[in-house]
Amino acid sequence: VASEGYQASLSSHYSLFRLLPESSFPPSLHASVSSALCSLRDSKVLTRDIVRVSHPPRLTQTAVHRILLGDPGVTYTYKGLRLFPLPWTRPEGMSPDAWREDGV
Repeated sequence: VASEGYQASLSSHYSLFRLLPESSFPPSLHASVSSALCSLRDSKVLTRDIVRVSHPPRLTQTAVHRILLGDPGVTYTYKGLRLFPLPWTRPEGMSPDAWREDGV
């Protein structure tokens, strides 16, 4: 159950956001997405952003985990940072460690 503040923020800032129940999707899609997310978690390719906090001055990790997937050899810019994506797919036979190193 979401809090009133969450619902208010969702309504005012994300009016087109829709949360559909799991039963709205074919079971095979749910299983496939769930498996993919677990695979990403287990491969340790999800990273955290590091931000500078001013008081007291220090670097700290955000609580959010993320991953950037993209075309090999292409770099992306996010908040002034140059980022190197992991390839969309891991080549067959390539270990998760090699795949992770290839994209970083």
